[in-house]
Amino acid sequence: DLVFTPVPTRDGYEFAGWADRSNADTPDYTATGTTTANVVKTNNPKTVYAVWTPLYKVTYADATDADGHTYPKLDTALPKDTNTYKKAASVTVKYADGYAVNDQVANGSGLYYTFTGWKRSDTGVVISVTSLSMPDSDLTLTATWAPVMLNVTYDLNGGTAGTPAPTDPSVPSKVQKGDTYTIKAG
Repeated sequence: DLVFTPVPTRDGYEFAGWADRSNADTPDYTATGTTTANVVKTNNPKTVYAVWTPLYKVTYADATDADGHTYPKLDTALPKDTNTYKKAASVTVKYADGYAVNDQVANGSGLYYTFTGWKRSDTGVVISVTSLSMPDSDLTLTATWAPVMLNVTYDLNGGTAGTPAPTDPSVPSKVQKGDTYTIKAG
């Protein structure tokens, strides 16, 4: 019998067991305890090699604009995940105040945004799920936002201003919630 104690450690990895080959992906012997191994009883030494399973992390990040500014700049903290995961492990996607799908929040300028989900660093796909399968790398989930847009309808309420009314081309037919516009009549 071979007795393997104590269990070795390595940052960023989980000890899986021991193998006869240095490049093994799966162990030939259990990680701890006593294992019966087919070891030829000779005077030659036996070398066994540690097998390590990589562990990956999930990080949450805020979106940034082209100038590197964070938006919509919430006062609430991003979700945090202090766990580590093996490849293909189930990861519970975390949400927090302001970071739940369809949450509307205002930034420091008073403009409103809707949280649309998390963009995966490995695929670029935006997700709004409660769990995912861990890829074989660390994963960053970046918050994605859409501006809350409101339709603008002009009602002269019995008045006249020519056609069309008003004529200010700087005011679109849709505006972002929280933004301010000055409307000039005809």
